[in-house]
Amino acid sequence: MFEGTPGPMWEGVKRLRDLPDETLVYCGHEYTQSNARFALSVDPDNVALQQRAADVDALRAEGKPTIPFKLGEDKRANPFCAPMPPNSRLITGSKARRLPRCLPPSARARTTSRRAISL
Repeated sequence: MFEGTPGPMWEGVKRLRDLPDETLVYCGHEYTQSNARFALSVDPDNVALQQRAADVDALRAEGKPTIPFKLGEDKRANPFCAPMPPNSRLITGSKARRLPRCLPPSARARTTSRRAISL
């Protein structure tokens, strides 16, 4: 987050999560590789994230862009779309509550690492 506060940022993320999985995302900067490294530090056991990070590394090694990408890829791999514990208010600035889930039921069994809260 370069500017603003976590609360409005989280509201924007929630609006993006509601878009169809086939939505193509065109971001303004090529941060996918560094974002994947950060996400792995928060959620190292996320298999979908590990695969996405490997795919991104391969694309960048070939000098290819990682964008656009399908939003569904990000929903599966991005730990900030996963269920968060009630004390997630430290990230979002909101009152303690469980945030909505964006992952399919098979992926919901995985819980978010407490390390994510200490960021």
